[in-house]
Amino acid sequence: MRATRLRVISGVLACLGTSPVVAGSAGFAGIAASADSAETASDNPAGMARLDKPTATISLLQATGLGKFEVDEGQTTTSGGDPDNDLNPVMVPQAYYVRPLTDDLHAGISLTIPSGFGSEYGSDWAGRYYTDSYSLVYVAVTPALSWRINEQWSIGASVGINYISSQSEVAINTLVPGAADGKLEADLDGVGTNFSLSLLWEMTEKTRFGLVYTSESKTDIDGDLKFRNTGPVIGGLLERGVLSDEI
Repeated sequence: MRATRLRVISGVLACLGTSPVVAGSAGFAGIAASADSAETASDNPAGMARLDKPTATISLLQATGLGKFEVDEGQTTTSGGDPDNDLNPVMVPQAYYVRPLTDDLHAGISLTIPSGFGSEYGSDWAGRYYTDSYSLVYVAVTPALSWRINEQWSIGASVGINYISSQSEVAINTLVPGAADGKLEADLDGVGTNFSLSLLWEMTEKTRFGLVYTSESKTDIDGDLKFRNTGPVIGGLLERGVLSDEI
């Protein structure tokens, strides 16, 4: 198989209650030390202490795939040819909010989608016994607190509540000549948690250093499997309990 894909991301940003400043250097270098918008609630919670009034940021990113995916028919004995090229744009929302509780104590919360991907290949291409379609979405809701120690130093902490949802479909070869393919559908999800500790040092008005530690997040996902038109082999394994429709 030969695959060529380019993902283009564009975005719209709305900031309420503060200047729309975003870490703009290459690769978002310095994002943990920017602390100039509500996005610091996620990037570095310690930076919330620099915001002197309620601040919100809402952004919407559009991710679009460009390219094509081709099957080398000389390397497969399965009929079906090339998959559908799933190039529909995907909209990714993000939201952040920070509010001072006292002069030194600030609270914030963020809703982000740190990761997500998927594709729709169609049900009759040559690789349908590997996958027809799949998606994996990771959504994080993260409440945070920051404390300003003095004019130069602040610390922060946050707890991430992470939800993962995965859906996939794959064709089943029933091994019956002339029979239509079967189908296996998996619908899985789960919730995990992690935490972050952060530090911000404002050495001068124009120079800041940020440090963030984020723990590992482990999520146990489970759900259901749905079999349709499985054929005699897989159908027999299901009947004898060798295969289960739960994960």
